[in-house]
Amino acid sequence: MFSPLFGKSKYFMYICVMNSGVYKITNTVTNDFYIGSSIQLSSRKKQHFIQLIKGIHNNKYLQNSFNKHEKLNFVFDILCTCPPEYCLKLEQWFIDNLKPTYNQLQKAGNSLGYKHTSESIQKLKTQ
Repeated sequence: MFSPLFGKSKYFMYICVMNSGVYKITNTVTNDFYIGSSIQLSSRKKQHFIQLIKGIHNNKYLQNSFNKHEKLNFVFDILCTCPPEYCLKLEQWFIDNLKPTYNQLQKAGNSLGYKHTSESIQKLKTQ
């Protein structure tokens, strides 16, 4: 499924709101891309692009590319939908087989359930 960054087809929004899965963010100028997974695709899409627009995305490769190229040259595609418990395994499969250029880590993971220390929270607030 192909969806422009700011496009909102009813079908796309239904898929995003109702499902978890694996997604790809592609720079259509360079064809470089990022692979990720989420248990809430629409929220994750918004989170990525809000951070990119504000210039505060934690993925430096993706942020630098976004800064260099126009925002409309980035698309968010859903590669597959799946139950939440399969997201990381499928994300890893896509990382291994598609070889994304923007992924800083080549191992799928998440921070669900991780409790930050007060020191790390203070550090995050100052960034």
